[in-house]
Amino acid sequence: AAKTFPDNKTIISSACAALWNMSIDEKNCKTIAGEGGVGVALGAMRKYAKEEAILENCSGVLWNLSCNRRVRNAIVEQGGLDVLTATVRAFPDNKSITYKAAAAWRNCYITANGQSDGSSSTSAPGSASSLKRTGSLTANPMGYIR
Repeated sequence: AAKTFPDNKTIISSACAALWNMSIDEKNCKTIAGEGGVGVALGAMRKYAKEEAILENCSGVLWNLSCNRRVRNAIVEQGGLDVLTATVRAFPDNKSITYKAAAAWRNCYITANGQSDGSSSTSAPGSASSLKRTGSLTANPMGYIR
């Protein structure tokens, strides 16, 4: 539905809420990612950067999806660190959005730097290593993630 009606905020919010609920299950995470769910969530967050309900639902989806190492890589490769950072900075007083987005960011960041699984960091656009090189990401942009 989100791909068919990308300009309808109600449908986008509802679709992302459904993905968030379904992404609790590991098997569903792989299916959601395989069907383009990462792109849908990140695209919605980019397009509706001021819509708190959409950002909360999409942050929840990305947090759940980021529990899977392979899906974390997809989030990073599609510029997810930048999107999640922008979301937290845009709504620092919304604890629900901030918590979910920061948790997804943390999962993706540690994987991008090889801290959780020993893999080498990627240099994909939007990855932690490329952001460090360009200076667009400080070591800890959200301040409280450790």
